Amino acid sequence: MYKSVTFEALTIDLSCVQSEYYDILNSPSRPGQWVTSFTFQSFRAEENYTANITETRLYHLMMFTPHVKVVQFDLIEYVTAEDWDYFYKVLKTANVWKLRCLPDDWNLYGVNSQADLKTVYSTYIKCTQHLKHSLRSVRLIKQPIPTNIGPSFIHELVTLTSLHITEGYLKTMSDLDILLQYTPQLEELSVDFTNTRFNTDQKDDKTILNGVYPSIRILTFHDYVFQTDNQVCVFNNNFTGLRRLHITCFQNKLSLNPEITDNFFMVLASLSSYHIHFSGNTIDISDFIIKNCRQKLHVSVNNNNYVDEDAITISKTQRVSRTMINYKFHHDYSNARHILSNLGPNVQQFELGNSGEEVTQEILGTVFSSHQKNIHALVFQRLKFKKFDRTDSLYTSCIQSITFNNCQIYGQFLEMLSAQFTKLSKVRFKGYRLIKRPKYFWADINMPSTDFHTLCISYAFPPYVYLETMGKFAWYNGDYVVPKTLCASSLVSITYAKKGTTKYYYTRNKAKQVLVETAEPQFYLLLEKNPDVVFIKITVKSIRRLLIKPAVAH
Repeated sequence: MYKSVTFEALTIDLSCVQSEYYDILNSPSRPGQWVTSFTFQSFRAEENYTANITETRLYHLMMFTPHVKVVQFDLIEYVTAEDWDYFYKVLKTANVWKLRCLPDDWNLYGVNSQADLKTVYSTYIKCTQHLKHSLRSVRLIKQPIPTNIGPSFIHELVTLTSLHITEGYLKTMSDLDILLQYTPQLEELSVDFTNTRFNTDQKDDKTILNGVYPSIRILTFHDYVFQTDNQVCVFNNNFTGLRRLHITCFQNKLSLNPEITDNFFMVLASLSSYHIHFSGNTIDISDFIIKNCRQKLHVSVNNNNYVDEDAITISKTQRVSRTMINYKFHHDYSNARHILSNLGPNVQQFELGNSGEEVTQEILGTVFSSHQKNIHALVFQRLKFKKFDRTDSLYTSCIQSITFNNCQIYGQFLEMLSAQFTKLSKVRFKGYRLIKRPKYFWADINMPSTDFHTLCISYAFPPYVYLETMGKFAWYNGDYVVPKTLCASSLVSITYAKKGTTKYYYTRNKAKQVLVETAEPQFYLLLEKNPDVVFIKITVKSIRRLLIKPAVAH
């Protein structure tokens, strides 16, 4: 029994033992009255269930759990047509479960050979019709839908708020118009437009959607053709109540009126979250976004050798309100070079990840050689740094903040960085890889030219430590976890390079680690006497705020 941060309702997890089923039915405390959701880890029809439905175990379970609103099949691919028929007949006979949704997450490209999807889906439609006064979500699949079922059956589902339309169901955009006219109360719509015709052979002024659907708040379009005015203006003209938007775009060349473009980016600015993915033709897409997006931007660049073409995603989330452009490039770096040299004045943060050292140097050189004075923050993800090959003014921009996230840093890199980034004031090391010395773990933060406002270090132990000291580590959910005694042992020395003085500290482990100053002899005594202590050696010009975070599970 547990309650999570995400879900307010109490969750009771019953083991897969038959006695639990009988406890629900026979317990004098009637636990079934509190159940609102069921997940069946396996589901099979009972033998001879058609003889007397009211004697089946599922029927009795429904009668003792009258408030269930959600049902899931943990292994839905293995629920056969006979199982679905059993479920439908018991559901209809008992008539107590007012379900809001039905299990419908079949993998259409890998359905188990034992599952007759056409028969299964036919029974699924029967279940939706029976639950027309409670059902809130439905999934429409073209291939197995019964021939006697037309789109008008959607109109019977008076409580429907979410509609998922899969690939091939819509032949033209007119089909979508018809469906939406049957569901004026719809709040969430997801459509796969693969093989859907967008009427691109008609006149340019021909609208692809005729109705206005203000009730739709959440919109997800897969393989949407994003090329012309009529295909882009639907988000402004037809979905006037939009709050969240997710699009994967199929496009070759953009041909948009400036007014339509402005309206589209005004819609994006008004949304609480959006995620728009473009693949191919990335130079035009990047220019399109950089030129027209008026919001402050964060740009993320990642090397992706597993795809054949570049891709760009523009997004904003409810948690992170800033607009993010994520650019993934493959082995051909020519497009990336053009894009990175034209980031525009609205880019404030630049993030780089999954690139080799040579490519990293080239990317940074391309970005800073274009005089990006508005970029004030850098984020590096999972990179290796040995040194900067360039010592000219490319890296002396207005960078004030740098974050190293799970990066490997060698030698004199930080000292060179400190000398070149003259306006740097905030540095964060997340998952700093400690070096194992004979008697302690060691981190060397050597940045003698930097006036720090904030230095934040969260450290990580090297992988081989877990093999060498397995007896010291607890086993939890398959991962080794550093013991609290080791997490609490940190010694910090801060040398002020300009003054030539050093101060010594140890950490006191409270809710947050607190630095306590100590004398030099006491410091080295603690270093000598405490095995596997973490020694963080810091050299700076000045520092106002230092945060040391304990190690986390590797």
